[in-house]
Amino acid sequence: RSVDMSVYNLPLDVIETGWKASVVQRTMDEEGGIFLGPKNGREHFADDIEVVFPRIEGQGMGIELAELAGGREDGLGITVVTGLVEGGAASAVEGGA
Repeated sequence: RSVDMSVYNLPLDVIETGWKASVVQRTMDEEGGIFLGPKNGREHFADDIEVVFPRIEGQGMGIELAELAGGREDGLGITVVTGLVEGGAASAVEGGA
């Protein structure tokens, strides 16, 4: 299977089940921390995207969320944005709903 790195081309069910959170201990060479990434790093690539939008007083952020993993004893979980609410603050960003 060929992967086009310029297209987000994974089906939702693969995205929903394909994440892992890794706790990396700090060492002399590594900063350490909690890192999110694909379970199958050979075939899947995860891209980090930062979006900034202004808050609108009296209005929610306008994002739909899905919890993919959670309830662990250490308090870690994975929550992803699954959509934007039309008319919400986030939809005002270029490329929004």
